[in-house]
Amino acid sequence: MIKLEHVSKSYSAGIPALNDVSLNIEEGEFVFIVGDSGSGKSTLSKNLNAILFPTEGNILINKMDTREEDKLWDIRQTAGMVFQNPDNQIVATVVEEDVAFGPENLGIEPNDCDFTTNIEQKRLKEIFKQYSPKSIHKKLEVTRIKYNK
Repeated sequence: MIKLEHVSKSYSAGIPALNDVSLNIEEGEFVFIVGDSGSGKSTLSKNLNAILFPTEGNILINKMDTREEDKLWDIRQTAGMVFQNPDNQIVATVVEEDVAFGPENLGIEPNDCDFTTNIEQKRLKEIFKQYSPKSIHKKLEVTRIKYNK
């Protein structure tokens, strides 16, 4: 579903943000990207939905190359992003309405949105407990968890 092949990203003045990152994320996996401030988490996320583009390497989202302009809409419908500053993304007063905001912009009626079940919420809480902030290191880390319904 998501494939990164030797992705590097440098900002102006050659400041490296990502260095030779290769990664495959399969359908059904929950992947947590953790690390200290400045480790490349936001840069990686912005490359996944083609807000930024790699300096080197390739990124494929459902076999679509993020550098192909005619695929950007499809890529951005597939690879969403949650910004770290809530003021940049919260548009409603309750979680359900906020979560439904994206699908509504794609023409999906709010009543058709299927929210996480209690069982899924319990599983996610277990996963978050397992990967607490105590396990975060200075470098960027990717943790993968296969989740089957």
